[in-house]
Amino acid sequence: MGNNQLLHIFRNIPFGKETLLHSIDFCRKLDLKLTIYTPRTKKFLMYFSQNTLEVNLDASYVKYPQTAREHAEAVLEYAGYKATFIEPETFTASSLPDLPTDIDFMTCPRVISDLSAKGPLSIGAGVREILRRAPFPVLIPIQGFQDWKSVAVLFGGSRNGLRALNIGINIAKASGLPLDVFTQSEKNFKRSDYEEIVERHHLTQDLQDTLRKWEIYEGGEFIDNLFYIPHDALIVMGIFGYGLVKDKFFGNIAETVQSSCANTLLLAGPEMRKDYWRHVSL
Repeated sequence: MGNNQLLHIFRNIPFGKETLLHSIDFCRKLDLKLTIYTPRTKKFLMYFSQNTLEVNLDASYVKYPQTAREHAEAVLEYAGYKATFIEPETFTASSLPDLPTDIDFMTCPRVISDLSAKGPLSIGAGVREILRRAPFPVLIPIQGFQDWKSVAVLFGGSRNGLRALNIGINIAKASGLPLDVFTQSEKNFKRSDYEEIVERHHLTQDLQDTLRKWEIYEGGEFIDNLFYIPHDALIVMGIFGYGLVKDKFFGNIAETVQSSCANTLLLAGPEMRKDYWRHVSL
């Protein structure tokens, strides 16, 4: 665990202010420590247990380095929130700082790299690479700040879906906000089949303690059923590897969600720690 920390890469433009407000709100709701990095170079490295990722930032992150810290501090003062600013102490090369990976969350806008997405609701290739390798969930806010008032977990019964459900339960507990679960039935599964999966992994009581409603759609188009997710909910879902995303490409479910819903997303990839936020192994 990363001592209840969220890592935020500050983007020194007006949209960056909105993204930082999202991180502040997330940390405040969950009683997390906020760690901010104001980049001076377009590239940095993240060392994960299995591999190393070089992140190439959009040029807007380093266009005005002389005012980045001042602007970030102004947002913090406006929000009445304290954060820690980090200066990387290790460099693999003269221009490649190493950022910490012993964290619990990281905030990324939908696009973090140059020319890596096709539209405002598209998740860029740079963010997808972080998601594919990170042992922690990634918070992907909408462009303008909006307070989320509930947690909506998309749960299909997979292993990574169970991890997303586990995260959603704990976020609901920590924030005191209601939890809704949305399931698009597959393979003729009934409610009892999904409930049995949850029971088998010892999540039934925790789910009952936080659940407001569990919608299981046994028919209809998935994109039509997404209409019923509250517009001010934090959507939590698992991606990559377990049928939803493979390699660099989103599968049908994840692609539909990220391109159709303007909600803030919390996404958990295949390398997320199995004991994340709970002692039960999923």
